[in-house]
Amino acid sequence: MTRQGGQTSVSCYNILAMDDFPSNQSTAFNPITRASHRREAFWQITFPLIIALVLLLALAIFVALSGSSQVSRWANASTIWLILLTIVFALLVFAVLAGLVYGMFRLLRGMPPYTLRAQETFEVIRLKTRKVSDLAAEPIIKFEIAKARLRKLFWK
Repeated sequence: MTRQGGQTSVSCYNILAMDDFPSNQSTAFNPITRASHRREAFWQITFPLIIALVLLLALAIFVALSGSSQVSRWANASTIWLILLTIVFALLVFAVLAGLVYGMFRLLRGMPPYTLRAQETFEVIRLKTRKVSDLAAEPIIKFEIAKARLRKLFWK
């Protein structure tokens, strides 16, 4: 913080202060890119959605106008397709799960040398910590022993 002429200014990592930016920046979009975006959005999102809805509607009308004996056949076919879709997703989940199990198997098979090294490192840390804490407590213990001896000598 520096003081200049009675005013306080804060130095900042930014060279330009917020006041140095022009405040009259235009927020209008480029009409060419906006039109291009709308065209792409129509052909990539709206058009395929409309086609799918028209096909679904045509299929529903076809099923509704067909005879009653056809309804059973279409119901069975629809059930098969629904079951197949469920099986595909179940196989996908199974494949991912099998991959995770295999990965854990490989990981656990290769871990013992590293876990032994980690265990040895923590044992060394434990021993050094114990040694340092014993050294830190030794003067206090010696003082308490001396105090107890003096108390026993003078205050039987």
